[in-house]
Amino acid sequence: MKLIKCENVILTEEGQRKCGRILAALTDLQVEILRAEDVESPIFRCPKCPKEQRWVTIKFNKETDGFDFKVLDKSPELTDTMQFSGREICVQVG
Repeated sequence: MKLIKCENVILTEEGQRKCGRILAALTDLQVEILRAEDVESPIFRCPKCPKEQRWVTIKFNKETDGFDFKVLDKSPELTDTMQFSGREICVQVG
């Protein structure tokens, strides 16, 4: 499985650092699908980052044989025809 981690740079009291929050875990099949030519890039939202940096997308780059991480400059247009999936990772108790 390939982990997609947030690459946004955030400011802390100690200075700048990468967010590093895990946004998704892709199976080998999902990675192979993203390597195809005409595949729409998935969009992720990082709940930890500032509002202007929350929406990010990944795209496979054949030259580097890896994924490029891009922060979207505005919220994507969400339509009724789009399909969404989510996974509850933890539940707050108490």
